[in-house]
Amino acid sequence: MQIFLHPGPCRAPYQKKDKRKNVMKNVMRRRACFAFLLLLTSIAPLLEASHAQEAGFAYPPTRRIEHVDTYHGVEVADPYVWLEAMETEETQAWLHAQDTLLHRFLDDVPVRHAIEHRLAALRNFDSYGAPTKQGGRTFFSMTEAGKNQPVVYVQEGAEPRVLLDPYTLFKDDETLLAGTVPGPNGKRLLFLTSKGQSRWQRARILDVETGEILPEEMGGYYRGRSGVAWTQDGAGFFYARYKEPAAGQEIEARVENARLYYHRLGTPQAEDELIYERPDVPDWIYFPRVTHDGRTLVLTVIGGEEVGNRIFYKNLESPSSEVVALIDTPDATYSFEGSDGSRLFFRTTLDAPRERMIAIDLERPGREDWTEVIPEGEATMAAASEIGDHLVVQYIQDARFVVKVYDFDGRFRYELDLPDIGYVGGLADNREDGEAFYSFGSLYDPGSLYRLDVPTGQSTLFRRPALPYDPGAFETKQVFYHSKDGTRVPMFIAHEKGLEPDGSQPLFMYAYGAFNWSAFPWYQPNIIAWMELGGIYALPNIRGGGEYGEAWRQAGIRHNKQNGIDDYLAAAEWLVENGYTTSDRLVANGGSASGVLPGTAITQRPDLFGAAVVNIAALDKLRYHLFGSTNSWRADFGAADDPDDFAALHAYSPYHNLKAGTCYPATWIQVGERDETTSPMHGYKFAAALQAAQGCAIPVLLKIAWGAGHSYGATRSQSDETMAQELAFLVAVLGMEVPEAYLSDGSR
Repeated sequence: MQIFLHPGPCRAPYQKKDKRKNVMKNVMRRRACFAFLLLLTSIAPLLEASHAQEAGFAYPPTRRIEHVDTYHGVEVADPYVWLEAMETEETQAWLHAQDTLLHRFLDDVPVRHAIEHRLAALRNFDSYGAPTKQGGRTFFSMTEAGKNQPVVYVQEGAEPRVLLDPYTLFKDDETLLAGTVPGPNGKRLLFLTSKGQSRWQRARILDVETGEILPEEMGGYYRGRSGVAWTQDGAGFFYARYKEPAAGQEIEARVENARLYYHRLGTPQAEDELIYERPDVPDWIYFPRVTHDGRTLVLTVIGGEEVGNRIFYKNLESPSSEVVALIDTPDATYSFEGSDGSRLFFRTTLDAPRERMIAIDLERPGREDWTEVIPEGEATMAAASEIGDHLVVQYIQDARFVVKVYDFDGRFRYELDLPDIGYVGGLADNREDGEAFYSFGSLYDPGSLYRLDVPTGQSTLFRRPALPYDPGAFETKQVFYHSKDGTRVPMFIAHEKGLEPDGSQPLFMYAYGAFNWSAFPWYQPNIIAWMELGGIYALPNIRGGGEYGEAWRQAGIRHNKQNGIDDYLAAAEWLVENGYTTSDRLVANGGSASGVLPGTAITQRPDLFGAAVVNIAALDKLRYHLFGSTNSWRADFGAADDPDDFAALHAYSPYHNLKAGTCYPATWIQVGERDETTSPMHGYKFAAALQAAQGCAIPVLLKIAWGAGHSYGATRSQSDETMAQELAFLVAVLGMEVPEAYLSDGSR
């Protein structure tokens, strides 16, 4: 006797011609079918062990232990804490058993091969990075179609030449080019490398004229926490450095105790000069910048639990000068954006939750002498660049990008004409002349490059990728809805042109809501494929992000995190109520810092979703800060060692709020095995707990991207495979009708 608890038979196919009454009939039919499967599940333990092993959802045996932690007098069970020991034989055996289960499920969804083929095709184009200019030279990168790494070019005359080719430079397949920083005179190029997707990096220096690589090599860089600032003469640079973990300990290593060093070219790293350290505050992060005239080192200091930041500086015209505090009270955010003589320009939330631009004169640095350059406006100031004699300022207006140009006295010059809905990249600082390059992308455009003549405002298309699909086949619109407390929230909705939502379509909903980042529709090949499969994509701009400034962020972080979760749930309800989908066809998604959203969505409202896709997420919110680099997330999430933070975290932590016997939506939990940001132990523990709690025959699967870091895969092909498996999972559990073209060869 074989009991195969695959949910596919319960998924009556939805036809686009179905009306809502037929949709509801299908929903009732599915519920009855799942009830029958649940009955089979309840009697399965009474059958022979061999029968249970044959059952499609006889989950791997998972040891549950009696482990209890006490937080501020509250006892909290942690029965799967043993999975935090990720390299033990027991954990590894469990992971491989989960992997076997996942592949048994996918073997019954052969369309995944066609989807993978289509995903590879959707990324089969040359992509370019926005050029930057230094010392009369233009630097840019190009990733050839089908390749994993970019090649760096430099252009001095009519034709560019290859400057750095990782395919010839690196002698192994594991070393990756992780970033480049040209020197201010264009004579040197600092480049960073990593092993695989590790966030730990090493730096080398390349002579631009000769192509020679200097002998010194610097370690201790950590991606996202080790800014590089060249001195104006190009003789060296400042950088933040951390103690490197031992090989094999990268995931468990705490990233703390930064030190600021100066490296002089031609000398070994051991001789680097220590510029600044604060061992009494190990969670401080340092980001150095040098003013374009070389006179001043500006050091931005971010503390782990502080929403604001500090600013220090050093007079580089006096080598013996100390690093001194300019702003030592983290009462607001201060982002250094350029200089004009002794004046330093800062974007700040001080007395301006949507940010304004101020100038601080180092000759009169007292707060009483600070001046306002660009006042706060209706839109949120999000970034700025100093280009020629102008400040080019990016704003977010209702989650849409706006670019305005000002002179250094704050006089408005003009607004850049941008396409309708998308995002802006590039606009690197360039005081040499008034030329700048920027990219503009969208959900279905990975980024077209434009050249901007800042003095005149003339913007011309510089390069557009030759895409293997028609960007005009899709459309994006913006709607507004109201959250639980009445807050008005914007949301983007996208699908193929001509699609008339009638409640039958599957809908994939993603949101972010963290770290003051404004979510926007950016190019993702899996979302293009999803829309080609007849799906709808939705992106609500929930609180906790930066869409409406600091007040919007504060309303969705730490003790207010439930507001952002409510925004997410309200978006799902609005989409169902307005006929875009039904709850049984609605997919909750989030990744990294936002991976907590689908986790909380299905624990708080399991009835509202048909599936959840949880990517590289922090799901044990009581212990997240003890692993990898997520100890820097305290400002947005708090930490359980604080009693008030503990109460808020415990209330929504997905791992701690599962209820045994509840019928949860079909859930796909994806981790990177070597993820140094959100430790994969989160996915392991949540998968174990959710499988144990699942009260019906709907699948809970754990996808392990072996060797991958904070990503879908360690390589481009592995990323395509993972995304294809994820989409195949949704096709199966949602009973999606696959276009005939996909069934043949995955092409359109």
